[in-house]
Amino acid sequence: MAKLEVELKNITKVIKNKATDAIERFGGETEHLVKRMRQRGERTQHEGKKQLDRFVSQVKKSEVFSTASDYYEEVEKALEEKVTKVLDFLQIPRKNEMDALARKVKTLNEKLETLQKRGGAKRSSLKRKKEVSKGRAGKGSSSAQPQGSSYAAQTETASSGMKLN
Repeated sequence: MAKLEVELKNITKVIKNKATDAIERFGGETEHLVKRMRQRGERTQHEGKKQLDRFVSQVKKSEVFSTASDYYEEVEKALEEKVTKVLDFLQIPRKNEMDALARKVKTLNEKLETLQKRGGAKRSSLKRKKEVSKGRAGKGSSSAQPQGSSYAAQTETASSGMKLN
């Protein structure tokens, strides 16, 4: 029986060694296969990119692409012309025209503010003159108002530099 136990232990040892060797070989082969598949995938992906780049390059060099590009530019130009005609017909101003108009309005506003500031000072001096003349008119002197025009029209003319009648 002792001999049988020894042989059983030896057989178990051999089986364990062979199983360990098989597992190691299988693991090594598996790693090798995974590595090869990864390389193939990378090569396939790299080759796919190369093929796509070659195809795009060939298409760009082709006469069809050149004709299509020219046609696209013609269509784009014609479309721009049509849009311009429609905007002109509808009397819609262009951006540069709106910008120029905005500059003119700004300039006119600045001039108007300047005139109003100057006019305010002139009005106050004219108002004082009017009060003085009313004081004299009440005392029997002649009116300070010129003939043929109203005092208000004169003040407006003096303050704005333009005659409003």
